[in-house]
Amino acid sequence: MSEAYETSGFGANESEPSETRMKPKGPRFQVEFNADGQATGQYRAKYATIVRQVARTHCPPMYKDWAEVLVLTKDELWKDVLEEIDLPLIQRECTLRKLNTAWKQKKYELRKVYDMYPTNAERKRKGPKKVKKEEWEAFVDMCSIEEAKTKRCNGKLSREKMKNPHTTGRMGASPIIEQLEEINRLVSIEPDIVERDLDNDPVAMV
Repeated sequence: MSEAYETSGFGANESEPSETRMKPKGPRFQVEFNADGQATGQYRAKYATIVRQVARTHCPPMYKDWAEVLVLTKDELWKDVLEEIDLPLIQRECTLRKLNTAWKQKKYELRKVYDMYPTNAERKRKGPKKVKKEEWEAFVDMCSIEEAKTKRCNGKLSREKMKNPHTTGRMGASPIIEQLEEINRLVSIEPDIVERDLDNDPVAMV
């Protein structure tokens, strides 16, 4: 192994063209979904975790956007998710959208590594350990074209102008909706509950 390759930050196994796909670790679990296609129930968080892991591990970062990702690659990602989760076909598009979101987050993190170094030669030599060498080099080349630089600059300016970003936090929208529905149910049963001091009323705190 050459000195340049050793200092690049890529492990020997990670540079191999083949990569082990996710293997089922036991019986697949079932996820519940609401009418809006949002995962609910006890396996909601596990579903999100597996989708994120699949996207980060098996979807190459060097595509400009999700539309450029090969259909065959998306099919493989869907199959990887099905290795651990029992999902109906109707949830495929929803799951692919979540894979897209996780994949974009991975690219965002990789761009931070890209920005750490002033030249492409240094960037390619010091890539992340968990990214294949050839994929990282292609990602660096993609980020270095003027179109990509302009798009990033415009995105940064737009985020700086955003004063009140809308987010539901790590919980996601579905659990918050469930909580609000439960609050509405309790209020419908006992309307005066909204007047209680939740911090000091011993009855309200029960």
